[in-house]
Amino acid sequence: MFFQALKEKDAHKYVHNVSEGLDLLTAEDHLARFPSWLYESYRGNRSLVLKATLENVQDEYDYIIIDTPPALGDQTINALAASDAVVAMFEASKFCYSAIGRFLETCIHVQELVNKDMKIAGILRSLIDARRTDNKALIELIEEEYGELCFETIMTRTAAIGRLSINGFQNNPELNQGLKLYREFVKELIERV
Repeated sequence: MFFQALKEKDAHKYVHNVSEGLDLLTAEDHLARFPSWLYESYRGNRSLVLKATLENVQDEYDYIIIDTPPALGDQTINALAASDAVVAMFEASKFCYSAIGRFLETCIHVQELVNKDMKIAGILRSLIDARRTDNKALIELIEEEYGELCFETIMTRTAAIGRLSINGFQNNPELNQGLKLYREFVKELIERV
């Protein structure tokens, strides 16, 4: 659906209502063809395809959240070009630690070249395992380097969050516990944007 919307530069007919106040534009396996389509068939600014695709629906929503793969490819560049604000995800790992600087540099380049209004909302830190000292050290190191750019909320993996995919959102006695950190993060994000 999403890839077809990009090809037509029109998200409207591909948006599906999930529940009151929540719509979804789903990606599928065909999205893997996006880079080759972009360079072989697309005519225009390759960084602005997603922005053009969302333009006819953006006034219908308070927020549009774009989830991207953890790579600095065409999908991520398009998401940055279409965004008002970006949240840099930092999962406590050596690879993520090495990549966060390049990601933030890419955000700055997108600001300079394509989307001067986009701002970096912050870095959301996530602990893979709160018991591991190396994870805690990386979380602290990112805070030392980037200071106030880091959100106060640190996402931790809990059993309640892990079981959301099994128990779902309906009649789940662990739902409030599982969503507690997400609610704290969303409150912080709204204050920043």
